[in-house]
Amino acid sequence: LRDVYKRQERDGAGRPVRVVGAAVDVTEERAAAQRLSDALQRLKLAAEAGNIGIWERDLRDGSAIWDATQFKLMDFPPPNAPTREQTLARVHPDDHARVRAWWQRMIDGHEPQEVESRVLRSDGTLMHVATRGIAVRDAAGSALRIVGTTIDVTAQRRSEQERDLLFERLQLAMKTARMGVWERREQERHETWDAQMRAIYGIDDPAWQPSRAAWLARVHPAD
Repeated sequence: LRDVYKRQERDGAGRPVRVVGAAVDVTEERAAAQRLSDALQRLKLAAEAGNIGIWERDLRDGSAIWDATQFKLMDFPPPNAPTREQTLARVHPDDHARVRAWWQRMIDGHEPQEVESRVLRSDGTLMHVATRGIAVRDAAGSALRIVGTTIDVTAQRRSEQERDLLFERLQLAMKTARMGVWERREQERHETWDAQMRAIYGIDDPAWQPSRAAWLARVHPAD
């Protein structure tokens, strides 16, 4: 219960005579507040477990609120969040235009927007981050602030780079050894040849469609 005093009555000498008030049941209000607190705590734990930074920036005065993970990802010391330009200075120069365009899309649109960029850390290393955000608007539709998340995707990008390098080396080795690659899907009766396979059989047209019959037609009759 919460006591709400409405009025205090006094006599002619100014001495209190009686107090008239009311008691309000705030059980549901407190329960709702507790549920919200629990939900926020679960969100915080999930963000920390996933190494996800949570942030927001006020578009009116430029102020920002960052959680601990966001400070760590962007390599800034807490507790005061940097300005937008200070944050952009951490981004690789080649990614500046893409990040600025992403920011403008959030202000202009009503859907979440995502951008990937590279962060130049103070120790000289590069971190790849994926940042997603959306504008919070007033009743008239004007953007008031941007809220979003930041995720470290460095490991995924490094794996992709290693995969691409391996593929390039494999292609070079196969080209040097004059090895062609082909595939036949029996159920669809569909075949695929790579460029080296076509070259081996003297086919210059990249649009040429291979088939078992077309292949056998190029095999010496004695074979």
